[in-house]
Amino acid sequence: PGSSETMCKAFLVWKDREVAAAPLPEGYVVSGEVKSPACGNSANPEVTTNAWEIRLPGPSEIVCMGFPLPRGYVMIGERFLAKCPIRATDTNAWLIRAK
Repeated sequence: PGSSETMCKAFLVWKDREVAAAPLPEGYVVSGEVKSPACGNSANPEVTTNAWEIRLPGPSEIVCMGFPLPRGYVMIGERFLAKCPIRATDTNAWLIRAK
């Protein structure tokens, strides 16, 4: 992949629930959740996004929570980012930096 890409989600049914999954390429972070005409849709009509925006991180980045951080990066704070999936808390993104 290039330095910034849109990656389709895979929608799987596990224990009678649909979950979104997609293996991130090594070294990449998720910077947002989007709707892409190139990707398949969820069976759940309430799920309107079907892809992740991914990119190679710079020295300091805000990335979506809940995804693995690349080797050599640490989380230094929490934020809200409108492009990231909504969570039960007020924050849904991490501020990360290279070690």
